[in-house]
Amino acid sequence: MRYFETMGRVTTDRALIDLRAARDDLSIKIGLLKDGDRIDPGLLGTLQRNLWLLDGRIERHKSPA
Repeated sequence: MRYFETMGRVTTDRALIDLRAARDDLSIKIGLLKDGDRIDPGLLGTLQRNLWLLDGRIERHKSPA
């Protein structure tokens, strides 16, 4: 076993995993929208705002006790 691996069960925070997955999904959508031929500024702005809000939720996230 390597020195940085823990013995026993590792607790995971499912909410944080889901938040990060949602952030990745939004980032991909924004990237695809920017790479398209036509950019809808309203949709792009909404997605970027949602990404900003999601980043804030991830920063403020506290693991369950």
